[in-house]
Amino acid sequence: MNREIEHLEERLSTPRSELLGSPDLHGIRARGRRRRTGRRAAMGAGGLLAVTLVATAAYAVLPGTDSENDKPTDSQVAADPGASALRPIAQRALAEIPGATQVSPSLVVIPGTAAGPDAMGEKPLGPERIEGDPIPMGTHYYTGVTMYAADAFPNWLYQGVQDIEKGELGGDDGSYPVGSAEMGIAVDSGSVELACMAAWDWNADKPISGPCRPAMISDNGNERRYLWGLGTEKFLTPGSKMELFSDDNYSTGSPTTLWVGGMDGTTVTRVEYIRTDGTTVDAEVSSGALVPGETMFWAEIPGDLATVVAYDASGAVVENHPVQPCDTPVDCEVR
Repeated sequence: MNREIEHLEERLSTPRSELLGSPDLHGIRARGRRRRTGRRAAMGAGGLLAVTLVATAAYAVLPGTDSENDKPTDSQVAADPGASALRPIAQRALAEIPGATQVSPSLVVIPGTAAGPDAMGEKPLGPERIEGDPIPMGTHYYTGVTMYAADAFPNWLYQGVQDIEKGELGGDDGSYPVGSAEMGIAVDSGSVELACMAAWDWNADKPISGPCRPAMISDNGNERRYLWGLGTEKFLTPGSKMELFSDDNYSTGSPTTLWVGGMDGTTVTRVEYIRTDGTTVDAEVSSGALVPGETMFWAEIPGDLATVVAYDASGAVVENHPVQPCDTPVDCEVR
């Protein structure tokens, strides 16, 4: 579990490459997890969609204190459940922000506001952008305090986070991150849904002819926005193998991983997730319903996933897919 928390914290940190007062959209697009697909790479800057920490992670461990050496070790945390590496501003957020929850020794999650984070010019998703009904995943996505309007949170919180971004995290060239969680505060910015996005010309902002494509979208109760596409989408090609994609979640107060998979065709009726400890979880399966002609499946998994097995209606194995090992964030995008 501690490894999962560290992985989550890595993905919630932001590099120093955003421009002063305005994120470097080109850099974000280049770094964005799962924004490396051809469809996303073809987008112009005017079509860039909402950015979250999940999508802009730099994979640097979140500092829990002024010095990484001051963070408690896993053994110390296990021996002393009260051990904390929360920075003072995170401690204050935990004490004073209604609904704040400490999810790891160095990370506090606070509720977002109805207005949602800055969309950076992206329009909310209208009904014409989505085919069929999105499916709630039961998980949430997270951003940083300064991705919201300055009046969305108490001034001490917004200003304090911004001061850390400008002072401690800023570069010598005057740049600094926007929407960082390196001070140990992340904002719950809404629920995550799996949707089939209508074929769209991102640059011209208009529909085009073609099949819909699966993607993760957000819903904060007031509007929906695009989050990320699913890896390479090779699984949509006839005859291709299963692909798996993952996102960390701690909406329950403890870390889990949402594993979403896709397979070509509609012969699969059951999918079994096998964890490294040998326990199994049956995934939810949408065979041809969400994405016509394709199978999508998903489950929220505590611990580590080892293998995914897909079966047809007769119980025969369609594919046995070991989760691929990976060493880098890019390699880990598709498992």
